Amino acid sequence: MQSNLPEFDRVVQIIRNPVDTIESFYRMCQEVPWLASRRRAFEYHIKKEVGEYKKFYDYWRRFQADSEIPLLSVRYEDLLENPEHTIRQIFNFLDISHLLEEENFQQILAEEYREPNIGRAVMEYTEEQITQMKSDL
Repeated sequence: MQSNLPEFDRVVQIIRNPVDTIESFYRMCQEVPWLASRRRAFEYHIKKEVGEYKKFYDYWRRFQADSEIPLLSVRYEDLLENPEHTIRQIFNFLDISHLLEEENFQQILAEEYREPNIGRAVMEYTEEQITQMKSDL
């Protein structure tokens, strides 16, 4: 498979629910000045970004099938809901768990982060939009 990616020994792929991803990116396009050119009606945004999400997902699915490079898929939701386990899983996969200093790691985990926004985006869509997204994906 041809790629413009640099050479690497392992890949960690983080996948987020497309319903949340697309709505979150829509909000970001409305708020971030350098994304002003991507501001568009929500309905059009959904159609456009479903296609982009699908291309991204299909690329990595083909990569996993065609490559001998180990790939770990991690759900974004798991990273937010169980960060300690998920980060340890990533470090183990990358064979760098020896770099993880337990005291520093626990300090980082104790920090307060923004409230996870998992599954709330569905409220921004109509039933028809959700049905169409599921069909397109």
